[in-house]
Amino acid sequence: MLAQPLPLVLGADLSGIVAAAGAEVTSFNAGDDVFGATNARFTGAYAEYALAEAPMIRRKSPRLSHVEAASMPVVASTAWQMLFNHARIGADTLVLVLGGNGNVGGFAVQLAHNVGASVVATASADQRDDVRSLGADEVLDANAGSWERVGGQVDVVIDTIGGQAAARSFDVLRPGGILVSAVAEPDRELASHHGVP
Repeated sequence: MLAQPLPLVLGADLSGIVAAAGAEVTSFNAGDDVFGATNARFTGAYAEYALAEAPMIRRKSPRLSHVEAASMPVVASTAWQMLFNHARIGADTLVLVLGGNGNVGGFAVQLAHNVGASVVATASADQRDDVRSLGADEVLDANAGSWERVGGQVDVVIDTIGGQAAARSFDVLRPGGILVSAVAEPDRELASHHGVP
């Protein structure tokens, strides 16, 4: 008789209390509050008991609830990698975040603001105040026909939307600027036309 494959349990991000630690794990003990991701495959978190690899989790700050902590690992890491690993932003950078009211976009706004970058974000009109409260210096209407107020000045575009919004962002990106997308590979022809490497 063939063995039945185990069901796939979805979910990557988690926060909880360590029920037990493996024999070789020295960094965590039963009862520790932790958060992070389950494993390199990003599966198995949506379970009553999740098995996480020790290098993928960290101790949870008591200032965060488990819900708050579980909302961060993958989206915050994605925003961090886009801003600092790929775009290498700093305090003198003008950053445009496409989708500043989304999960990755919201973290990108906060992280860029925290290093002193000038942050412009797009959002729907009813979310403008929320995105400003995250640290955006200016919020552009995502549905507006033009973002000409920042035309040609943007150093870095963080794209969490793709499609037409990403294509339009080339119009405001300075020559030599950087577009980093979490959605799709940027259009090479448009990039070349606008002097974006």
